[in-house]
Amino acid sequence: MNELEQRIHAEIAEKGGVPFSRFMELALYEPGLGYYETHREIGRKGDFYTSVSVGSVFGEMLGFQIANWLQEIQGNVQLVEAGAHDGRLAGDIMTYLR
Repeated sequence: MNELEQRIHAEIAEKGGVPFSRFMELALYEPGLGYYETHREIGRKGDFYTSVSVGSVFGEMLGFQIANWLQEIQGNVQLVEAGAHDGRLAGDIMTYLR
């Protein structure tokens, strides 16, 4: 058993069980051990890739739609990328909008 598995087993033994949300928190985010905490690469060379990893077309399509909305709104807006990548989606959108 690796260290993360040992921690999960220990917490289950100590508490008599854990909610699924806690199990996922440990498995994904446990400092230094969780899936997303081990700085694994996202993209074609990683375990998985997202639409952003494939290329800029997804951001460009969103940029096209956002441009249409901006014409209708005619006001100031703030765009926030809340994704779990490296900011590439926001960059693709902004490149299209410029």
